Amino acid sequence: MKKNLFYYLFVVLCTATLFTSCSDDDDNGKNGDDQVTDISGKYKGSLVVSIDGSAADPVSQVISIAKSGEQTSQVVLSLKNFSFAGRLVGDIEVPCTVEEKDGVQSFSGQKDLKFTTEFGQALGTLPTSVNGTVKNGKISMKIGVTVALLGQTVDVDFDGDKMSGNESSEAKISDFVIDSDFITEQPVIDDENGTITFKVNEAATDDDLKALIPTFNISDKATVSPVSGVAQDFSSNKVVIYTVTAEMGQ
Repeated sequence: MKKNLFYYLFVVLCTATLFTSCSDDDDNGKNGDDQVTDISGKYKGSLVVSIDGSAADPVSQVISIAKSGEQTSQVVLSLKNFSFAGRLVGDIEVPCTVEEKDGVQSFSGQKDLKFTTEFGQALGTLPTSVNGTVKNGKISMKIGVTVALLGQTVDVDFDGDKMSGNESSEAKISDFVIDSDFITEQPVIDDENGTITFKVNEAATDDDLKALIPTFNISDKATVSPVSGVAQDFSSNKVVIYTVTAEMGQ
């Protein structure tokens, strides 16, 4: 009796957001009485993590900046679910002072933070610094973390642009097709569970399954990795993960 083999694709919606809030207990960085320019809003750009100078591939990131009350000179930067070298180590939250000169808003701060990996390994209390600037809606910042237990220095660079607030939040894959004689049933998309399932003939060899080329469409203005039209390796029951990022960064 002939049987079909099942292979699965998982679609991941990535969410990575940096939040800020403000404190009203310090003078602003412009002068004694004036407020620095309000830089509240969301910024979308590219985040790169470097370990001892070796940089990983950039990832899409959205940063949110919000003021508290009437003050704009004190902020707290928070990076949720920070990870490096495959380790999810926790949240970064550092209070910063904002100053302004010649139309440029600069912010900086330092705090010792406790980090633990998702496997429960305590990395200790780590000195964490933040430095950055905002000019004409463009933000550039760096976060530095010293991981003494691992003997590593982790640097995070982010460059982005202020968002309009009208960006789409949709991040979907549609019209997923694999053009191959070895496909007995074309892929079926399950948005609720984030999976795409298709069937292949049992006659397909591992070499055949390494050459399958999915083609698909995604939500307008979203991005995806890996991209459509690139061969993927589905041999030996391998899982292929597609990460779709909405225009607004989710």
